[in-house]
Amino acid sequence: ESTGIADDSCSVWFFSKSDGLYRTDSVFNITHSNEHAIPASLSSNDFTEIGEIDFYAYSVYAPVMDFTTNTSAIVVYDAALRVTQSVMVEELVSWVALDYGTRTLYAGGSQCDHLLAFDLHGDELVPAEA
Repeated sequence: ESTGIADDSCSVWFFSKSDGLYRTDSVFNITHSNEHAIPASLSSNDFTEIGEIDFYAYSVYAPVMDFTTNTSAIVVYDAALRVTQSVMVEELVSWVALDYGTRTLYAGGSQCDHLLAFDLHGDELVPAEA
């Protein structure tokens, strides 16, 4: 059961499933998988589930949730599904979506009372200024 799906607009699909990420070709053959995609530094601290993902510029963006503390991390993976960075979020966010035109990543969820925004500066994800 998939928890999220994204594509690269060129017939490559990315799926999230609980704690794993998968990359497929246009006919859904798995070409890359990371069945334990939650970084050890997070999984050892009760971060247990990957939410709804998005893809932009050879990177997968994924919210990783800790239901014990109602916090999250936004984890960035390269196209081979290796972690490149993570940003802690003091709220429980279950989805991310990128605005490709402004290079802004938005995050939210049913337990988050407002929309969070992050800017892409080069390859770095930083909180957007209000």
